[in-house]
Amino acid sequence: FFTPFLIYRIMVPAILKSIVILTIFIIFEFNYSHKEAMTISFIMLSFIELLFAQVMRSDKKLVKDIGLFSNKPMIIGTILTIGLQLMVIFIPFFRNIFSLVKLTTFEYLLCLIVPIAFAIVSDFNKVLIAKYFKMTN
Repeated sequence: FFTPFLIYRIMVPAILKSIVILTIFIIFEFNYSHKEAMTISFIMLSFIELLFAQVMRSDKKLVKDIGLFSNKPMIIGTILTIGLQLMVIFIPFFRNIFSLVKLTTFEYLLCLIVPIAFAIVSDFNKVLIAKYFKMTN
């Protein structure tokens, strides 16, 4: 049931995501505040997962090869999720419910740059994994 390919496809991204989020959390916990560390981790993990869902649409092909907008229901779901995420981040009522704090512009940019970089690395990694396990079309 669990092939080495499947285990590698599940374990490596999970471990990498955990390391990235934990590292960011620790950096912000020691240099800023606990609430800031929680907020940036929450936002970053949400965006990493949204972008990772786009990357995982194929085991072998890059997102640019299958088309970023080729799965319309997924794009609609992603846009709606981003909208809800932005509501939680920027509307004080929702921000208080989730115990989040307002971040600086740099921190918000970091919340976009790190997930995009992670998605790009994951996209190329899946091609390398597919070649390693000799997957064909």
